[in-house]
Amino acid sequence: MPSYHISPKTKEPAICKATSRNCPYDGEHFDSEFEAWKSQEPKKLNDFSFIKLSSNLGSAEVRNGDLSNPTARVLLSTGLCGDLALAIHQKTGATPYFLSFSFSDPEKLSHEFEQDPDNIFRGTSHVLVESPSKSGFCLDAHGQFSKEEIEENWDGAFLVKGTAEMLRRYADEKSAERLGKFADAAIELDRRGESYEFEEEVFSDYDEDEDWEDED
Repeated sequence: MPSYHISPKTKEPAICKATSRNCPYDGEHFDSEFEAWKSQEPKKLNDFSFIKLSSNLGSAEVRNGDLSNPTARVLLSTGLCGDLALAIHQKTGATPYFLSFSFSDPEKLSHEFEQDPDNIFRGTSHVLVESPSKSGFCLDAHGQFSKEEIEENWDGAFLVKGTAEMLRRYADEKSAERLGKFADAAIELDRRGESYEFEEEVFSDYDEDEDWEDED
């Protein structure tokens, strides 16, 4: 997970790209942006809206709508992906896509959904929406990616077109409402054709980092 220090130029938290021992900036380092803000004057923290995101990896306080924060992106991609997809869908009408290890085509997915609306999601690893601005691309917390890139990142999974009804069944509407600012940020990334890398090291190392809180 990234470490944060207070930038001497902006006087705001910034991700440290060096180890704290070799960082050219003097001063304390922090495990999260929220902790870095708390070290500043209380009024500075109040200038920003923070939100607690909780997924099946744990939970963390992050700045609301800030997809530049890798912790936020990982949480939104692991347990909250359907809620974010629903939030984007509600704003744009974008078609949902399911990454499934069990179903390889929309017809089979639709048939299984009609037979058992809950069963089809047991083999689903991620949910995205079709890019509102670029054909052949999809959108999630990491931004805009081609469908081929997404399937390569989730080795062995099929990207299958779903329906709004499936997405509403998969997601939590109240959680989707909370993620409105993140949906706006993702839509803006899509408009600009930008994305962040899928940071796999965050997935493998999360259980050793102190800024993740265990779920009760």
